[in-house]
Amino acid sequence: MEPQWGMCYWRRFLKLFTPSINIGHLNLEIDIEGNLETYLPSIFSLLDKEKINWIKISKQYQKELEYRKNKLFHLGEKEIVVEACLFDVITQVLKGHSKYLDLLRFFNEIFLNLKKKTSVEEKKLLKTTIYNLLINVDKNYLNFIGEMAILNNLKNDGYILVAIEYPLNAESDNSKSVDFIIQKGEKYTAIEVMNIHLPIIEEFNDVERSVTQKIRNKLNTKQKGAKYQFILAPVLWGEYNVLKLINQYYEKNEFPFNDVLFPMAYQSYLKKDRKESRFIFGSIKKLILQ
Repeated sequence: MEPQWGMCYWRRFLKLFTPSINIGHLNLEIDIEGNLETYLPSIFSLLDKEKINWIKISKQYQKELEYRKNKLFHLGEKEIVVEACLFDVITQVLKGHSKYLDLLRFFNEIFLNLKKKTSVEEKKLLKTTIYNLLINVDKNYLNFIGEMAILNNLKNDGYILVAIEYPLNAESDNSKSVDFIIQKGEKYTAIEVMNIHLPIIEEFNDVERSVTQKIRNKLNTKQKGAKYQFILAPVLWGEYNVLKLINQYYEKNEFPFNDVLFPMAYQSYLKKDRKESRFIFGSIKKLILQ
């Protein structure tokens, strides 16, 4: 049975990223940078010449591998279900799972598009986002994919990235920050990307609790005191049937927010010949019509 979205199986003696890595070995050494150059080279294109702390990232993954190995052997199980991080996606691709191949293609497309559309100064700003993507060893790495996917859409519309993690109130030392400040002409806009990792939703009442209320809470904590026009961009991570139910809910109950983009999401589909697949990132209205 396929694990829930954002999760994956992790088995004993599963080789990860290089032939020398096996969870049965006591000493695990992970060449994170080398494996990314092989399986996700577009991330280096986006980094350009910017340097990040690969040693710290590798140590973080080694710590996670040790934790998983200890959990497997402590429980005496052949496999456990874990939150999938970026390198779990790569592992699943190497095992031939097409669902994860589309996800990796999606990542590549974002990185390559941003590489083409961003200036040197914008790339410097994105270094922090890329580092946060790599250092997270659970499903929260998707939060930074979501940020870059939204930014990619904004770049398509001609916006310039001016700042990241910008304080909402520059006069306050304790001010909350927004993900991006973007500029178009003389207008500046504050963008907060809100990633929602969806549970299994089966009823309309669940949408109110799992999506609408979370958006309302985020607006209450972020929108007040914003120096620039504030826009919240929700990104939903979940299965197709859950996204379909959410879209049906908002068709029946009008989307109740003004300064919030209609929720966006990622999905992959088999083409009509069922031999090839494609992926889409966009409004869930568009996804459900596919």
